Amino acid sequence: MSHDVLPPPVLTPAVPVVEPPAVDGAATPAPTQEQVQAADQVFAQRDEESRQVAALFGLQAGVLLGHQMLVETLQRAEERDEAGPPPDDQPDE
Repeated sequence: MSHDVLPPPVLTPAVPVVEPPAVDGAATPAPTQEQVQAADQVFAQRDEESRQVAALFGLQAGVLLGHQMLVETLQRAEERDEAGPPPDDQPDE
């Protein structure tokens, strides 16, 4: 039995790699004012949506935290009621 070291398998990409076209030193034109405004509107809308989603997450977290605090408070109150009144530390004379 020999212990020959096998070379690692060669994996070929499933999708051929596409090279970007070569640019012959030509500069891309500056965006027009309309293109700049359109891009600003798209990103402004995304910012508003992000703020709304963050507000919803905050609301959900607040409701869950309030619910948990209420449940714990009611459980402690029930435990105190079941235990009865606290004993007096002063002896009766």
